[in-house]
Amino acid sequence: MAISPLYLKEIAPKELRRMLGLFFSFGKIVGVLVVIILELIFDAVNLDIGWRVLLSLTAGFSVLQAVLIFFFANSTPAELIEKGEHDEARKVI
Repeated sequence: MAISPLYLKEIAPKELRRMLGLFFSFGKIVGVLVVIILELIFDAVNLDIGWRVLLSLTAGFSVLQAVLIFFFANSTPAELIEKGEHDEARKVI
């Protein structure tokens, strides 16, 4: 969890880095709020499946993120320097 914002900022285009870091933090806050609200709803309705639904949602979004990273990720500056593409690495930084 602590590596994700750093990795996002490294692969993001220069003009989007701050915004993506902000959205990552905002997403965590909204996620906690949604979980609290869902748990209150499940408790009010006396459903015993609450933890299963929350676990399924978490797993589903994690798998979706893991799959989509391969389609949207750019080369990192470190990767470009390893390949010898120094000019392209300077543009990314």
